[in-house]
Amino acid sequence: MTTTGKIDLGKLYKDEYVAPKEPTLVKIGPATYLGITGEGAPGEPAFATRIGALYAMAYTVR
Repeated sequence: MTTTGKIDLGKLYKDEYVAPKEPTLVKIGPATYLGITGEGAPGEPAFATRIGALYAMAYTVR
């Protein structure tokens, strides 16, 4: 298995991460995201379970 160094998205896509002093339109390229779906309040156990799984996945693939 090959490992790579950390990717600093803030440096790599500075125009998309740094807020200018004046409001501007920013064109953002395509990206891949992790997310969860569901219904109910954020304080419910199902939400906590999904957030835990999301965090574990994000930590693994980072």
